Amino acid sequence: MNQENHSLNNQARSVGSQVPADQEYYKYWDRWSRRYDIVTWLSYLPFGGERRFRRSCVLFGGLNPKDKVLDLCCGTGSLTREIAELLDADGKVVGVDLSPHMLAKAQSKLSTKVGKSHTALVVSSADDLPFENGVFDRVFVSYGLHELPDEVRQKALFEVWRVLKNGGTFTIVDYNKAKNPVMRLGINLFVKWREEKSAWRMLCNNPLPSELKKIGFGPLKDKFPIGGVFRIFFWQKPLDASAVLPLVDLGQKYACTNLSCKECREYVCVYSREEGKKKPNTK
Repeated sequence: MNQENHSLNNQARSVGSQVPADQEYYKYWDRWSRRYDIVTWLSYLPFGGERRFRRSCVLFGGLNPKDKVLDLCCGTGSLTREIAELLDADGKVVGVDLSPHMLAKAQSKLSTKVGKSHTALVVSSADDLPFENGVFDRVFVSYGLHELPDEVRQKALFEVWRVLKNGGTFTIVDYNKAKNPVMRLGINLFVKWREEKSAWRMLCNNPLPSELKKIGFGPLKDKFPIGGVFRIFFWQKPLDASAVLPLVDLGQKYACTNLSCKECREYVCVYSREEGKKKPNTK
């Protein structure tokens, strides 16, 4: 195991206590984790199968066998497995999810299909990742952002920026309002019936492009598979990101994402839009 992978393992082991004591949340995901894989497998049958689609998403997002990869909101680890199978011994994929029940399914899936040496699973919230700045080459999230409340989603995007290396890429797979009226009706009915209110809001308002740009990500290419009912974002953190100071709207204040600011790991640095002066967040 190389030094980078060892460092990621140490960071992963430092979590555990970040899980909120929301028993209803755990009960919901405990129930859903038991049938998630079969429901997803059946949903993708008309489109050529789930594994084929997920593998195409990983390939679209690009992957070097030695990459250090974060799979955010990884659920039962279906995408994590596809990533792991394309990495060599120097690569590493870390799956992060807030549900221990979903991660238990992921652990079983990974342990039977790929070696454990370059995979890790971490219980953590997407908006408070337990990793240091700039440790991942790529971040993937598939059908996870629509589960998050708006404020949590925005903070999660900020966290992705923070843990990505300069020049690193961010691939998002999620629902999209198709142009074809028949496909649009289908995805509207599915999300309205099957998903939470946050997913419906995200589908209708399409906030991701503006949120990504506000943080500092730049688009490389997007794809609209299966008749446009899904969208794959392939965006990048600039190579000169250390010289960029993106401002993230957090109400009336703006969070600093300057990787050279050592205080950012202690408290959120806030900037006045007019003065551009740093001061500690006292909220």
